[in-house]
Amino acid sequence: MLNVAKVKPAATAASIIPSHPMDRLDALQRTCDRRAAALVMPVIFRRALDPRQTCFAMGETLSHLNYLRARGKLGREASADGIYRFARV
Repeated sequence: MLNVAKVKPAATAASIIPSHPMDRLDALQRTCDRRAAALVMPVIFRRALDPRQTCFAMGETLSHLNYLRARGKLGREASADGIYRFARV
């Protein structure tokens, strides 16, 4: 059974994330210059991925991009082709 008293709030948990994921977030932010998620996915996932892994990687990439958007570090706009592109703010 989960001991709710020992569960850390999200703000506290985020402060203990190792620097490695933060390094990836920084690299992702630097790479975004009106780019679609599929084009920046290799920044996070540097190895070859099979189709199933690519689906999960895309979800993870979008999650990282939206994290940066929520913190005001990236903007997002939909282009005429309906693809969202992300850029540094």
